[in-house]
Amino acid sequence: MTRKTIKTVCSLCGLCGCGLEVDVEDGRIVEVRGDPDHPESRGGLCPKAHALLDIQYSPDRLTHPIKRVGKRGEGKWQRISWDEALDLVADRLKQVRADHGAEAVWFHKGAGHDNCAGDVRAYLHRLANAFGTPNLSCPFYVCYGPRVLNMFMMTGAIPAPEVERSRCVLLWGINPRQSAPPRHRRIREAQKRGAKTIVVDPRQTWWARHADIHLQLRPGSDGALALGMLRVVIDEGLIDRAFVDRWTVGFDDLVEMLQDFPVERVAELTWVPADRIREAARLYAQHGPACAFLGQALDPQPNSSQAIRAITALIAVTGNLDVPGGNVIYSPGRLAKSPTERHDWLAPEQDAKRLGNHYLLSRFEHTRLAHMPTGYQAILEGDPYPVRAMFVMAANPVLTDANSAQVVAALEALDFLVVVDQFMTPTAALADVVLPAATFLEETYYATYEAGAYLKPVRPGLLMLRPQVVPPLGECRSDWTIIVDLARRLGLGKQFPWQRVEEAIDEELKPTGVTVTALRAQPEGVPIPAPSFLYDKLGDTGLWGRLMIWLLTRTVFRKYPWMYRKYRRIGFTTPSGKVELRSDRFAQAGLDALPRYREPDDGAATDGAPEADYPLVLTTGAKVSAYVHSQMHDIAKLGKTLPANEAELHPKSAAAVAVADGDEVCVETPQGELTCRARVTERVRPGVVQLYHGFAEANANLLIGNELRDPVTGAVPMRAARCRLHRAA
Repeated sequence: MTRKTIKTVCSLCGLCGCGLEVDVEDGRIVEVRGDPDHPESRGGLCPKAHALLDIQYSPDRLTHPIKRVGKRGEGKWQRISWDEALDLVADRLKQVRADHGAEAVWFHKGAGHDNCAGDVRAYLHRLANAFGTPNLSCPFYVCYGPRVLNMFMMTGAIPAPEVERSRCVLLWGINPRQSAPPRHRRIREAQKRGAKTIVVDPRQTWWARHADIHLQLRPGSDGALALGMLRVVIDEGLIDRAFVDRWTVGFDDLVEMLQDFPVERVAELTWVPADRIREAARLYAQHGPACAFLGQALDPQPNSSQAIRAITALIAVTGNLDVPGGNVIYSPGRLAKSPTERHDWLAPEQDAKRLGNHYLLSRFEHTRLAHMPTGYQAILEGDPYPVRAMFVMAANPVLTDANSAQVVAALEALDFLVVVDQFMTPTAALADVVLPAATFLEETYYATYEAGAYLKPVRPGLLMLRPQVVPPLGECRSDWTIIVDLARRLGLGKQFPWQRVEEAIDEELKPTGVTVTALRAQPEGVPIPAPSFLYDKLGDTGLWGRLMIWLLTRTVFRKYPWMYRKYRRIGFTTPSGKVELRSDRFAQAGLDALPRYREPDDGAATDGAPEADYPLVLTTGAKVSAYVHSQMHDIAKLGKTLPANEAELHPKSAAAVAVADGDEVCVETPQGELTCRARVTERVRPGVVQLYHGFAEANANLLIGNELRDPVTGAVPMRAARCRLHRAA
C-alpha cells in the first residue's frame, strides 16, 4: 500500500483555518495531524479537527441523491440519479419563476461545507443573479454582518486587532478559547508579554477568569456599557485630542448625547458597578496601544448596530485606530467583494425586490443579502410577495434560526424545497429533494488569511490551496459542482463557462496574479502580492497602476509590509474622509445618526406581558468547541462533550425557584418553552439563564422571537430575551 501525506487547510468551522497533514492510503484517509509549519495554527488542532476521520467516514453521511415520497416529514425517500435530481430541481425552479416571478425563488447558504476560509457562496450568488432573483441569504444579519456594516459605515473599513504589538486587549462578546484556538494562543502570548486584558461577557468564561477586568454585564446592554466607557474617557481627558479634532466628525454631538448616560445610570442599565466601568475605561485608554476584538455575541441583538458603533467610537477617540498594536485598517477603500457574484446581471427593478431591502444591511452594496425572517413572512403571508421555492445549501435553519416554529411552518408551506447537505438534518427532512454534498477534503478550493485577522504583520496576507485529498464518498459532489451543474440545466451555461473548479479559481484570483499552479507549487502558502489598499487606490488605473503595485511590492513592502496611520495620506474612505461618529447616511435613512442606546421594547415581542411574568434574562449561543452550531452533535467522539442542552443559572437564581443542579427544568418565553437539565453554576450572573444552541432536542431557538429587530440590520434577540424558569413537572 502506498501512503502519501497531503497538506491542506481545515474548513470545518471557518474560524481557525488550521493547517493539516493528511495521510492517505489507497484513496482513504488513515491519519490527520496538525501541520507544524502552518503560520497560524502551528500544529495545533481543535476538537473538531481531531475527530475529522469520524466526521469524514460517519455512517450517517448522505451518499446519493434522494427525493421525498409521500408527505413532508414522514421520512420516506426514494434514491434517484444525479441527472434525475438536477433535472427535477431545474424544472421546478423554472416553473416557479414562470408562475410567480424569479423573486419567488429563494437561495440560501449557511456557514458551508467549505466554510469561510475559502467559500463558494459567490458562485451561488452568481447563480441567483443570473436566474433573476434578488433573494440570496446567509446568516450574515446575525453573524458578522452587523460588525461589517457598522464599522465600515464609520471608518470605511473593518479595522482588525493587531494583538502582537498591543499593550491592552479588549475581548468584547468573544471567547476565543472555544471559538478560535489560534487566536486564543496569540492573545495568551500577548498577556504573557505583559498586555492587560479586559473581558466583556455575561458568563464567567476562561478568559473572564484570567483577565485583569471582567465586566459581567446584563445580556443585551452592550451599547450602554460602551457609552459609559466613552463618557469616562471623554470626561477624564483620556482621548487623543489631535486625532479627534482632525479626523472625526460629530464629536461634539457625541459629547452632548453622552450627557444622558452618566456612569451611574449606565451601571443600572448594565448591572456592572460604576467603579468597575471607570476602571475598565481607564485601563483601555491609558495602556495603549490597545486593540479590541468584537465578537459574534454583539450581532444578534436588537441594539447591535448602535453597540458596535459605540465600541468603534471608543477605539477611535482613544487613538487606537490604525496604529501599531491597535485596530489596524488593512483594506481601506472598499470591502473585498468578488466579481464572481455579478450583481450587475440583476435588473434594478429586481434588485429593489430583495426581501428585507428596508434594512440597510440588505441593500448594502458590498453584500446584498436577503433578510431571512422577512423571507419566512413572505412564504407564510405573501408579504411583500409570495415566495414558493427555496434552495438551501449547507444550512440547517430549523435549528439555527430564531422562531423555529415559524421556520418549520414556512418550509412546510413551500411548493418546493431543495437541501444540499452531508447529513440528514431536521431541515433536510422537510425537503422534496436532498443532494449529498462532499466534504472539504473531497474538493479543491483555496483558503485566504488576511493579515491582522490571522497572521502576524510580517506579510500582507496569505493564500493557500486546499487540494482535494480523497475522492468524494459514494455519489457526493462538491458545492461548486452542484451549483455549476444546476446552472447549466437552468439554461445559464454561458454564465458558468468553467469545466473545472481550478479554472474558476484562476479567474477569481486574477487580480492578485496568483494561480492554482502557483498555489499547488507552494503548499505553505503564497503571500498576497501587496496590501489590498494599494489595489483600492491603484488597481483600476491600468498598466501604470499595476506596475506601481509590482514595484512597491518588491521594494518598500518587502521590508515594511504595512503602513500605519494611512489616513494621514489617503484619509478615511467615508463621505467625509473622516471617522463618522455621527453618520449623516444613517440620518438620511431615518436611523439614529449617533450611537444612542435604547432599551428594547420588550412589550412588542411579548404581547405586552409584564416584566414580572418573565423576570429572568435569557441568553443563547455560547460556543462549544466540539460543535459548529447544529453540526457534529451526532459524531460520537464529539457528542459526549455536551450530550444535551443545559440551562445554566446562578445558585441564587436556582434557589429562588427551588431548582437543584441536574434537575429537569422548563424554560419559558412568550415565544415558547422547552425542557432540559439545569446546570447550577456561578459562571452566569444572578438573573440570567444561558442556553446553548444547535441542539435538536431542547432547541433554544424555539424560545427566541424574530419580531423585535435591529432597525439597521434586522438582527433578532438571540442574546437577550425575557424568560422564566421552573422545575419540570
